[in-house]
Amino acid sequence: MLDPKIIEDIVTLFKGKREFRYIQLCVSTRCFLSCTVCPRTYFLDRWDSKDMTFETFKNISRFFPYTENIHLSGWGEPLLNPYFLVMVEIAKRAGCSVGFTTNGALLHDAMIKKIIDLQTDLVSVSLAGVTAETHESKRVGSRLKQLTRNLHSIADLKRTFRTDKPHVLIQFMMTSENMHELPMSVELAAEVEADSVVATNLDYTPLPFHEELRAFSSGKADETFTRRVRETGELARNKNISFHAFPLEMKLVPVCSENPLNNFYVSEDGLVSPCVYLAPPIQEIPRIFCGENNVIPRTSFGNINEQRLFEIWSNSEYVFFRKKYEQRLRGILYRSVNYLPQVCKTCYKAYGV
Repeated sequence: MLDPKIIEDIVTLFKGKREFRYIQLCVSTRCFLSCTVCPRTYFLDRWDSKDMTFETFKNISRFFPYTENIHLSGWGEPLLNPYFLVMVEIAKRAGCSVGFTTNGALLHDAMIKKIIDLQTDLVSVSLAGVTAETHESKRVGSRLKQLTRNLHSIADLKRTFRTDKPHVLIQFMMTSENMHELPMSVELAAEVEADSVVATNLDYTPLPFHEELRAFSSGKADETFTRRVRETGELARNKNISFHAFPLEMKLVPVCSENPLNNFYVSEDGLVSPCVYLAPPIQEIPRIFCGENNVIPRTSFGNINEQRLFEIWSNSEYVFFRKKYEQRLRGILYRSVNYLPQVCKTCYKAYGV
């Protein structure tokens, strides 16, 4: 841990309104798994694998008092960053709610104790299935038995320390091959005393293999998949587990769940971008959208290492980007033009899934 005086210098308390709802920080693009659903596995030869430096983190942390929530995750395993716990402490001292998404392998007892001690608000653990065969075939290098043991440890240590933090969320990625296991995710959540389950979509599909794996549809959703979601929701209610599933049908939505009007993303190298999908650590981003191949540029509107946040936020190009979404809101309201920034037109998130 750093000297407390250094931390105190970084944290500036601000008493007024918080301008942003959510800042997502990619604190590492490194990972020790080779997940078949992750672009890093396939683009490793051009993937910039590194941790966010503490200097970059300091540059964005000055603006934490202007946001409600900080999420320390991006395109890698956040617990690999050697400053991770200090980052949590700084964000908490700035009055933010703090969470992160992890593959769960590094959640050993010592790490869990530190996470609890810092009153971390959210730990989200990614699953690709609820049987070892399914999960481990997609999260290559992960061990479901170890992951389950780590989740049990969180529950045990929360009891020991008499705290309800962190909120433990199981993030189940829905694919065409694992929907039969979706109800089992709630059973697992109840077993390990997790608080909630969120069923996400495989919404970034850079290769034909990924496109075939997606569970959602551009037309009518698969009836079997829809039934699985309904069954899972009923089971969750019976077990008092919070459950949310992303839609299985693409549709017109005013703003995607990333909501670039109130949120933004900071990459491992300091780029400020509307969302994580526009700034993976590669220069050209391949996408398959409804069967068609696309390539979009890595998109950002400034670097926090070179400019202050509000200078970047008020950049004319960034303002124009957000105005597209404001126009989209009005267009949908009056059932007229479907506005979208060009780089968002081939992103599944823009269509509600």
